[in-house]
Amino acid sequence: MMQERGITATRLVPRVLVVDDHAEWRQAHERNLRRWGYEVYVAQGVGQALLDDALRQAQQYQCHVALVDMCLLDDYGYDKSGLGLVQQLLPTLSIMVSAFGTPAIATEAITERGAAGFVGKQEKPQQLRDVVQKVMARYCLVPDTVNVVWTTTPSHLKQTGSFADDGQWSLQEVEEVLRRLFPKVRQLQVEPLVTGEPLTQQAPRLRGLVLKVWQDDLQPVFVKVARAERIRGEVEKCGTFIRGRLKGNHYARLVDHKLLWNLGAVCYELLDVQLVGVRPFSRFFVEASSLDVILQALQAFFEQTWSVHYAQPKCIEARLAETYGTVWGHDLQERLGRYVEEERPLILLSPAALMPNPLRWVHDRLAHEPRRTLPIAVTHGDLHADNMMVDINGRICVIDYERTGWGPVYQDFIELETDMLVRLTAVDTPKPLELYKLFLNLTRPAALSEQLPALDDTASVAARKTWLVIRHLRQLAHTVTGVDDMEQYLWGLLLNAVFRATLLRRMMPDGSHNHNAEYQRALLWGSVICQRLEELEQEA
Repeated sequence: MMQERGITATRLVPRVLVVDDHAEWRQAHERNLRRWGYEVYVAQGVGQALLDDALRQAQQYQCHVALVDMCLLDDYGYDKSGLGLVQQLLPTLSIMVSAFGTPAIATEAITERGAAGFVGKQEKPQQLRDVVQKVMARYCLVPDTVNVVWTTTPSHLKQTGSFADDGQWSLQEVEEVLRRLFPKVRQLQVEPLVTGEPLTQQAPRLRGLVLKVWQDDLQPVFVKVARAERIRGEVEKCGTFIRGRLKGNHYARLVDHKLLWNLGAVCYELLDVQLVGVRPFSRFFVEASSLDVILQALQAFFEQTWSVHYAQPKCIEARLAETYGTVWGHDLQERLGRYVEEERPLILLSPAALMPNPLRWVHDRLAHEPRRTLPIAVTHGDLHADNMMVDINGRICVIDYERTGWGPVYQDFIELETDMLVRLTAVDTPKPLELYKLFLNLTRPAALSEQLPALDDTASVAARKTWLVIRHLRQLAHTVTGVDDMEQYLWGLLLNAVFRATLLRRMMPDGSHNHNAEYQRALLWGSVICQRLEELEQEA
C-alpha cells in the first residue's frame, strides 16, 4: 500500500428529496430530515407536475435518497404512481412511504420495483430515521464511510457544485462515485494519472480522469471517471469486443462500474503486470531508458495482445471519412464546417499562407468523396498515449473501450502516430522548422511497406526518437493488418489531425491560447499531408 499522504477528501453531505402530494407530510419530512442533519429538497406541484419536478430536482441537486409517497396522483390504496418513479429517479435511491403499508406492498416496492426501503406513514419518526440511515450506510452515502485521500487534486476540479452547473468537474462528484465503486473499504488513496488538463504530460482531450486507486492495503487498481453516458457505452463495448477475446495473460480486466447523475466510473484491474511504476505511455515515451524498450512494448501489444482482432478483418463499401467519423461519433464534414470559417491562422511557418488550410481542404473534398472498398477490423478506437498503461517490464495494458468496435484497419496506428507528433514530441515551438522537416519526411513513402527516408544530421534527439518509433509503428501496421495502402494511411492521419484540431479549437474560446501550441502542430501536420495527397493525385 502506498504511504498515507496527501489531501483529505471533502466531507459528503447526504441529500434527500421529499416527494409527497400532501403539504403537511412534506413539511414534517423536511423538518425531521433537517433535524437529523440531511440536506433536504422538496418537489413541488400537483399531479404530473409533481412527478416532473421530482425528476428535475433529483438530477439538478444529485440527491442520494428520495422519500417517495406511494400515492402521488390519488389518495387511495390502489394508486401506486410513486412506484413508477423508483427506476426513473436512479441513481437517486427511493424509500417508499405509504399510509397503506402491507407486507405485500412492501415486497412489491423493494423486490419488484427496486426501492431501497419501505416505511409506513403510521410509523414513528424514529423508524423513518433508521431506514434512511441504513440505506445511506448500505450504499456508502453517509459522511466518512470511506475516507478518500488524494496525493494531489487535479487543479481544474471544483471543490463544490455539480458538473451540470457550468460544465466543470466537481471534486465532490468524483469522490461520491469512488465511494459507490468501493463501498466496503475504509480508505481510498487516489493518485491522478491523467487529469484532463492539456498539453505535454496530460490528456490530449478534456474527456475524463484516469486514477490509480489503493483500497486499504490492497494492490492498486485503475479507475476512469467520465460522463455517465460514456461509462455506460464503455461497459457495453467491453462486453462485446474485449471480455475473453484478448490474447495473452496481461491486459486490463473491467472489474466493476458505477453510474451517478452526471458522472460514472469504471474500475480496471491490470493482470500479470508489475503494478509498481505503472505509467501512461505518454510518460513512458519520454522516460523510457532506451528506444528498444519502447519498440518492444509496441510490438508485443500489436503482435500479441491485440492481434486477434486483426486476424479477422473484413471489407466494406464506404466513404473513408464516414467510417472514421463513425468511430469518433461525429459527422466530420458537419464538424469541420463549424470551424473552417473561424479557423485560426497557421503561424508556425513564415510561408504558411502558401500552405493549404487543412480544415478547409478536407471539408471541401468530403462533399465529393467517393465510396471505396475499405478494410476494417475491431479497433480500440481511441488509442492515444494516455489510454495505454505500461509497467516496468514494458507491458502495455489499454483502458477506455468507449470507441472500441469495427473501424478502419489503420485506426489505432494513425491515432497513436498523430498523438506522438502533435503532443508528445519534445520539439520547441520557437523551432518549428524541425517539425516541418520531420512531417515532410514522414509523408514521403509511396507505400506503407517502404522505408522512410533518412533524417538529416541536424535532426534533434527528440525528433529522431519520434521518427524511429513511427517507423517501427508503421512496420507493425503493415505486418499485423496485411494491408499496404499509403494513400488510405495518409488520409487516416489527415482526418485524425483535423478532428483533433477541432477538439482543441473548442477548448480555446474567446481568444484563449491554452492549447494553441498543440493546435498549431495539428494544423501544420494536416497541411503537410494535404500537400502530399495533392502530389499523389497528380502522379496517379
